Amino acid sequence: MNLPEFALEQGEQRHATWSVPWSDLMMVMFILFLVLFVFSLREKERLVLSHRSTASIQSVTSSNAQLNMLPLYEVLRERLLGHERMLNVAFTEDASIVISLFGENFFNPMSYEIEHRPGLLLSKIGHAISVAQGTIVITGFADDAPPTPQGSRTSEQGAWEVAALRAAAVAEHFVHQAGINPEMLIIQARGTAHPLLPDFIETRNSQRRLEIRIDPDQPSSAR
Repeated sequence: MNLPEFALEQGEQRHATWSVPWSDLMMVMFILFLVLFVFSLREKERLVLSHRSTASIQSVTSSNAQLNMLPLYEVLRERLLGHERMLNVAFTEDASIVISLFGENFFNPMSYEIEHRPGLLLSKIGHAISVAQGTIVITGFADDAPPTPQGSRTSEQGAWEVAALRAAAVAEHFVHQAGINPEMLIIQARGTAHPLLPDFIETRNSQRRLEIRIDPDQPSSAR
């Protein structure tokens, strides 16, 4: 394409100039500032997410678990109302529910047999917790047994075994009477090593107890 040529007057010099209106220049500066501002915000957000502490993530997870377990806790409190002398229901900070069954109300000394009346209460508990999605841990605690004759099995050995048998008896009761999946159950024994009260003779009945702990369901990624 042939462009027209303009003759220069004598003495006139050719200068390359670029003139931009002031309003256009301000608009370009504003757009540049806006782009930099948005970029800085995105960078800060990325840094915050990358430095997010494990404790804060666990706190959110724990809060969600508490919300999920709270309805079951309320159901247990309602259904077990009036049995406060026989048991206690607690909601722990880690969103677990712990049901403590006290002493002579459920087991005779050094016995793991479940009588008819406490069996009815255990069935009520079992039906309530059958909807739980997490693990159910049943722990037997034995009271201190009377001294045994020399040469026979020690009282500590007998107490440990009885504690395990009590936990197993309750687990079996839950499976057969409440339809709880046995794969959700864990049984363990503590024997006399973890007393609820100082080990005086008059408090041995209180050492004879059992705890049922319902843990919240763990996300598949944590299993």
